[in-house]
Amino acid sequence: GDWSSDVCSSDLLRKKYNLTQKQLSEITRIPVRTIQNWEGGQRKCPPYIAELVKFKLEHLENEFTN
Repeated sequence: GDWSSDVCSSDLLRKKYNLTQKQLSEITRIPVRTIQNWEGGQRKCPPYIAELVKFKLEHLENEFTN
């Protein structure tokens, strides 16, 4: 499905990469408070941000595994 709504309304992406909110914040430079708001459903994450987060995490994963 449309995973961009997942990364914003829940912590599926964080769980996939086994990251805390603080780690995700440090990697993406997105404030922890913003991540908490997305996961708590108070705020919607723009799809383009979700794309960038996913791209960045996949890129990092490749660096770790190679």
